[in-house]
Amino acid sequence: MTKQAKIREGLKKLREELRSQCLFGNDDYVINTYLNYLHSQGVVIKVDRELPSLQPLRNKLKQWDGKDRGEPAVYEMYEQELLTTEGAQQDMLEAGYVAVESLI
Repeated sequence: MTKQAKIREGLKKLREELRSQCLFGNDDYVINTYLNYLHSQGVVIKVDRELPSLQPLRNKLKQWDGKDRGEPAVYEMYEQELLTTEGAQQDMLEAGYVAVESLI
């Protein structure tokens, strides 16, 4: 049985158990019971969220670029960090990165 089928069966069972609560107008109780069940099954909400901005790293590079580079190790450190982070973010997007939040 797939996870979706298991959740569907659980919701059907809950519907039967909560039928009388619906008739008596206990809407908040019913809704909270459904939400708690879905949460217990690991259901999450997909959210629109972008990956963290790379602008702070780019700003650090600009800060060091054009100077006499008296400390090339610092510039190279920021440059390497930017390249590594850009690569990691690209890998995440190619792998199907999705931002999620807990249901409750």
